[in-house]
Amino acid sequence: MRDLTRAREDAVIASKRARQQVGALLLRQNIRYPKDKKWTVGHKAWISRLKMPTPVQQIVFQEYMSAVERLTEELRQATTTWRMASVVEALQAIRGVSLVAGASIMAELGDETRFDNPRQLMAFAGLVPSQHTGAHRRLGSITKTGNSHARRMLVEQERPTSMSSRPA
Repeated sequence: MRDLTRAREDAVIASKRARQQVGALLLRQNIRYPKDKKWTVGHKAWISRLKMPTPVQQIVFQEYMSAVERLTEELRQATTTWRMASVVEALQAIRGVSLVAGASIMAELGDETRFDNPRQLMAFAGLVPSQHTGAHRRLGSITKTGNSHARRMLVEQERPTSMSSRPA
């Protein structure tokens, strides 16, 4: 499960790059979206109807658009039979926690009972403040020394979209 959630995270990064590449491809072909907001539901529907001038460009265009959706669907299916499925479902009850975020958090944490208290969990994720000692004890920014994948899901969650939100 951890490999799948990390692969999806990599695909999201690749998706951002692919969006830039799609935008560049469309600009080279002088194809412009008639409205302002890009990557909305309407924009994605408009893109899905596009046909590129050559078959090779169509293949490139479709590859750019499909990577994240494939991995998200694999994650959705794998979660249903995973031993942590009930915990992932419970995490989704928290506002802003999607299936992807819940599965990623649990895949990175593993057995949550190994943490005796919340401080240990936060230290594992690198979410504890740094300390500067001397005459006075001063707390700094978070240490970021723990599991970066767990920290990213706990702090920098992606906004829920049609790809990452739980099914209706």
